Amino acid sequence: MTYYKNIINLVVILLVISAKPIAAQDITDHSGYVDFSEISSQLGVEADKEINIHGAMLRLVIAAARKDDPELAELLTTVDGIFVRGYRLSGLDVNLVQRQGRTLRAELERSSWEIFLKVNDRDESVQMYVKTNGLDIAGIVLISSDQRSDEMIYLNIVGNIDPEQLSLIGDKFNMGGL
Repeated sequence: MTYYKNIINLVVILLVISAKPIAAQDITDHSGYVDFSEISSQLGVEADKEINIHGAMLRLVIAAARKDDPELAELLTTVDGIFVRGYRLSGLDVNLVQRQGRTLRAELERSSWEIFLKVNDRDESVQMYVKTNGLDIAGIVLISSDQRSDEMIYLNIVGNIDPEQLSLIGDKFNMGGL
């Protein structure tokens, strides 16, 4: 029993030591954060997929990745949050989806986000925006729609990402060409 108590105490101490200051924990204040909460109301449906990884959950993901993929774990230490929203395209008004996409893209561009990647194919559309902070990247936003998979995905990676690490992100998540 003492052995487990010591391990629990050690884990608590490590979490406290590695925790960021309280003021820095509000991720919504980070320049690389994009609030996706309005997308559902604009589209009139709830997201089919929603992922919010930040704070303690991000530290848990990093700890789990250290064993299987130390490079990814190291990369994730520079990330403050990962947010995903996924929507089914079937049943949605195509004009409404396009209008919402234009609104979000215009909002990003007004907020000094730069287009990094843009692919428009017959059935697929992908735009990647980056928000820079000096020589580092403060955030990445990926907007992807695919008619074949009937899916629209919004991804926001928040943190101070070294641009040289973008290729590692691309490799890890099968996004070749980054």
